[in-house]
Formats: sequence, structure tokens, C-alpha cells
Amino acid sequence: MDEYKFQTLSPPHSTFQPTAQLTMECLNRILATMPPGFVLDSKLDLFVHLLDINQAALAWTEEEHGTFSTTYFPDYEIPVIEHILWACPPIKIPMEAKLQVVTQHQIDASNYEHSSALYRAVLFPVMKKNSKLCMSSTWRTLML
Repeated sequence: MDEYKFQTLSPPHSTFQPTAQLTMECLNRILATMPPGFVLDSKLDLFVHLLDINQAALAWTEEEHGTFSTTYFPDYEIPVIEHILWACPPIKIPMEAKLQVVTQHQIDASNYEHSSALYRAVLFPVMKKNSKLCMSSTWRTLML
């Protein structure tokens, strides 16, 4: 750390002169948003100094807002691929099987919920080796 000698700078003392762009009313509005004791006086002077030297960047109304120059920031377009909407009809599950598989407890736990969305996973019951039904879902059509 001894290799690097940094010059210490004293913070600028606030010599703020109100202008048409940064009036005393606007500065007081900005400073009023800071809680008392949040910023030290020396840091507050530095903040006022930074606002003072960058007055051209401040905008108080919609009319004062500008846009970036198209020389440096050209307009861009987001390409969109046209596609055909699709919907998979739900697989009909007999009520007896539905009562076996989806219980109110699972719905309350947000494992399953009713949906009428076009793009949704297809749920269907699968018979396990122990002759019990288990709910399964496929996301294959959503991934294509």
C-alpha cells in the first residue's frame, strides 16, 4: 500500500448561487427529503457542489426531459416471431379417479389450482404398480 500515494483533496465549500435551472426552492426540496443527521455537513456541501456543477442534467418538469442522441444510441427493434395460438384440451378424468388423486388438501397447499389459461401443463392420472392413481403432468408441449 506504500507504493500508492493518493493526493487528499479537501471537499469543496458550498458556494452555491441559485440559477434559473437550480433555484434555492428546488435545492431546499431536495435537501428536505434527507432525514436530519443522515448526512454530515461536509458531505452535504459536496452534494450541493455536485448538483451545482451538473445543473444542465437536472429536469424538474416533463418539458425539460430530453432523450438520448440517436448518434450514440440508435433506435432498436425487438424481433417478434409470428406464431399460431394453440390450446390443449384437458384430459378428462373420471370423478372417482379425481377424488382419489387430487384432494382438497393438495389444492389448499397450492400444489394444484384451477386454470383456464391457453398455455398450461397437461395433467393426467397414471396407474402405479400398487393400483393407486398418481397425478402426473407434462410440459412437453410448452417446451416445443
